[in-house]
Amino acid sequence: MSASASSVNAISAVTITDIYRRHLVKTGSDKHYVNAARIVTAISALAMMGGAMLFLQMSKLTLQHTGTKLAALLWGGILGIYILGFFTTRGNSRSVFAGVVCTLLFTGYITAIELKYITKEGLINSFGMSDYLADLSAKPIHTYYTGIFGNAILFFVAYFIACLFQRQTRDLTNLTIWTRRITEGEGE
Repeated sequence: MSASASSVNAISAVTITDIYRRHLVKTGSDKHYVNAARIVTAISALAMMGGAMLFLQMSKLTLQHTGTKLAALLWGGILGIYILGFFTTRGNSRSVFAGVVCTLLFTGYITAIELKYITKEGLINSFGMSDYLADLSAKPIHTYYTGIFGNAILFFVAYFIACLFQRQTRDLTNLTIWTRRITEGEGE
C-alpha cells in the first residue's frame, strides 16, 4: 500500500504542478487545482488497479517478478548517463542520444524476445540460422539483466561517439571526479 500510495501521490503532484498548472490552466484557484489533483489521483489509482488485474490474468509470474522485468526493460540506460557524466570528461547531448538509441534498440530486441515475437524457430525458418546461432539469438540474456546491459551499452556507445566526434572542451570544474577541486579544509 505505501508504494502504491506514494506512486499515486507522485503522479498527481507531477501532473498538476508540471503539466496542468504550467501549460493548461495557468490562472486557476487553489480549490480548482486540489479538485483536479483528486481527479488525477482517482484516474491513476484506477489505472494501477487495472494494470495489476491485467498482470494477474496474463501472467503466472508474481508481481515482483513482473515488476523486476519491467524495471529492467524500461529503465536500462539511465545509470549509464550518470556514470558517463560523473566519471568521464567526455560526452555531450549527441553522444548520449546515440547511446540512448542503441539502448532502446537493444531493449526493444529483448522485449520482442520476451513477448515471443522473436523465437528460435522463427529465426531458423526466416533467416536460415543454425540451431546454435538461433538459440543464442533468441535468448542472449535473461530479461532481469537487460537493465545492466542497457546501462553498459549506453555508456560505451556514448563514450565512443564522444571520443570520435566531440571537439569542443567545456568547463567541467566540480562536475566530474576528474575535475573536482578540493577546497581548503575539505580534505582534513
